[in-house]
Amino acid sequence: MQRLLPFVSLAETLTSLAASQVATAWEKGPTVSIHNLPSQPTQFVGRAPELAEIAALLDDPACRLVTLLGPGGIGKTRLALETATTHLETYPDGVFFVALQSISSPDHIVSTIGEAMGLRFYPGDDIKRQLLDSLCDKVVLLVLDNFEHVVDGAMLAADILAMSDGIKIIATSRVALNLQEEWIYSVNGMRFPTEDADTDLEAFSATRLFIQCARRARTDFSIDEERAGIIRICRALDGMPLGIELAATWVRSLSCGEIADEIGRGLDILEATTRNVSSRHRSMRVVLDGSWTLLSAQEQTLFKRLSIFRGGFTRDAAEVVAGASLRTLAALVDKSFLRHEMSGRYAVHELLRQYGEEHLNQTPDEAQAVGERHCDYYRDFLFDHADGILRTNERAAFLAIDEELDNVRLAWQRMITRRNLDGLVTASNLISHHHFGRGLYAEVETTMNQAMEQLAGRSPLLLAWLQTLKWRGAQFLSRFEEARQGYRESLAVFRHYRNVDMSWEIICWLSETERALGNYEEAKHLGEEAQQFETYGDENNWLKTFSLANLAQIAYLMGDYAEAEAIGRRSLDVALKGGTKIGAADAWNGLGSIHLALHAAQEALNDFESALRVSRDIGYEMGVMRALSGLAETTFRSSALDQSKAYLYEAFHFAVVSHFPPELILQALVIAAEVLMTERQYASSARLLDIAHRHPTSLVQTRERAEALLDQLAAVHDVVPDAPADLPRLEQVAKGLLENELSGEARAINGNGAGGDVLNEREREILQLIADGLSNREIAAQLYLALGTVKWYINQIYGKLHVASRTQAVAAARETQLIS
Repeated sequence: MQRLLPFVSLAETLTSLAASQVATAWEKGPTVSIHNLPSQPTQFVGRAPELAEIAALLDDPACRLVTLLGPGGIGKTRLALETATTHLETYPDGVFFVALQSISSPDHIVSTIGEAMGLRFYPGDDIKRQLLDSLCDKVVLLVLDNFEHVVDGAMLAADILAMSDGIKIIATSRVALNLQEEWIYSVNGMRFPTEDADTDLEAFSATRLFIQCARRARTDFSIDEERAGIIRICRALDGMPLGIELAATWVRSLSCGEIADEIGRGLDILEATTRNVSSRHRSMRVVLDGSWTLLSAQEQTLFKRLSIFRGGFTRDAAEVVAGASLRTLAALVDKSFLRHEMSGRYAVHELLRQYGEEHLNQTPDEAQAVGERHCDYYRDFLFDHADGILRTNERAAFLAIDEELDNVRLAWQRMITRRNLDGLVTASNLISHHHFGRGLYAEVETTMNQAMEQLAGRSPLLLAWLQTLKWRGAQFLSRFEEARQGYRESLAVFRHYRNVDMSWEIICWLSETERALGNYEEAKHLGEEAQQFETYGDENNWLKTFSLANLAQIAYLMGDYAEAEAIGRRSLDVALKGGTKIGAADAWNGLGSIHLALHAAQEALNDFESALRVSRDIGYEMGVMRALSGLAETTFRSSALDQSKAYLYEAFHFAVVSHFPPELILQALVIAAEVLMTERQYASSARLLDIAHRHPTSLVQTRERAEALLDQLAAVHDVVPDAPADLPRLEQVAKGLLENELSGEARAINGNGAGGDVLNEREREILQLIADGLSNREIAAQLYLALGTVKWYINQIYGKLHVASRTQAVAAARETQLIS
């Protein structure tokens, strides 16, 4: 065999060396880094966690081949180049970038690698053998970019790795190489905000990339003016870097909100006019067209059917709706069209889903058939969880619907479009009950309004029921006058048609609304009327519980505490026997207020703690808020001021990150005002009381209590609120309390209801899930908490354990045996 004479043609640092030194560079080992990594026209943004994880893989002796797997445009190449750049000194024999995009045959891989490394192949000898010989005993990092075009030649990577333990390979590909040596690292979109309010956009990779690109396109680009639009764009693109870069070029012509709207209409806006962008990255459609050609005809058919799903899907759903087989699903995962998540669900990038939907819509008959199967599947899915949602309020049922909510919404809309009235009453009940439990009150109004418009002229009973649910949403938003009028209109319809069951529910809700308006006698009359229906089946245990709890509250507000306690205990008994956990939480919260009025502090404490435990268990956030407020007042009455402030801190944090009826926040504000009075913070107390007194959604009892305390402040302390001003948003008031008056109480509450530095039961539970590897979003879903609430708990854990990261928290907890 002729001797191979390698040379390095692209190593900038060796250009001044003599030719003889270059010829022997492989044998002696370089004194400086050898590489051919191309310079990049723009700054690398974010991806710190990904870079750290890939570096850890490269540092693992067992990992020789890392494939960065993901769809086109997800940023695999830039991630590989940034990783290679940070490892130049680790590989003394060179770091080489090999662009495989332009070659069309696996036969050309060897020569392309040789060219990238600066090797001269002599004629007459097998060039693969020459390449492998040159790598013998070398310490080299190869970046093989865009391997999907020549994946049939992947065995060459295995042959290269066999030449030296010092060789490592990073491959970027839309298709898995399927080699024994391969470690697959799935590249997903960049991080973007999940919450709109007060978000630091520079803290998220996706929004930071968009801002950087937008400022290049328009130097006067304003983050403040475009905040909401930026977040919408990054969400719509699911953090895809290429999509973000292409979208940002439009800021010269459109607002970010308009860009987001255009993305929602289709892919065509995602096209660049920049001259020096490579043709394969000039438009999102070109990128996706290239990926589409990698699929077989069977895979293309399946994927376009799968585009009917929203927010992911299960294997069972894919089989029933799209006719998927496990083998074809796995092939789509291997080719980066699907992601298989730890939960077992399949997810698809939104741009890929839109692309697949375009192909599906090109065959209208097939699109209609798939849409109907999707509708039927999720209608049945919804009905399968009826018992858990409407009666026993099982956390698992709420979580199941929460996970499939986007699919359920689409199925509901298709049920309306098909004018299929069968099951619409049950479906509307289930959807609204879930939404009320999740704080989506405004969405219930919108959903029912849209359904009523589309079904105009259909069944009067169905329309009256949809209207009832619409007004239920208004009631939860404290628009009691509107709700009362709407309920009375619906009740007239159901009485006309002698529909007893629906009349019963409306009477219960109407009674509750009259109570909120301070019309206690009318509320009592309606509540007692509802009791006439109590003999109807056991399936209505939840409504019996609700009806009794409402009557107990009416008696409490009318000052008949003994009667209130007796009815409250009946309500709790029905709830516990019927397994209605939300009903039990409401009953315990009601009993807590009654026992507080009876000066039975320990009983009140037990009631509120029981309500808090059950509410947390099922993710009933309104129950949590009521319980925290009740515990704050109970501990305040017992002179445990620190405990009271700690409960208030958690309650107001909840108010910031969750969606509650305004009345609950206003009630908590009055409790906080009374606590601040005790601390002689009279001005702050007066401000809170003024808000509670003037706010249009305050309950009568809240307004009366605030007025009495304002009179006390004026008479005893000569303090009155500042001149009336526009009422601030309640979430802003809550946030202000957290940052100011309650800022010193930024500690959680332990399992016994006392402040301290020991992790409480919820914090231990979250810490165990962190140790199990769950993300914040997965923890929020499993515990049925808002994402912001999970983040808050994690910050509390960090503070108590004196750590700054998840890894440190888990290590500290295991060392002290806080978790297993």
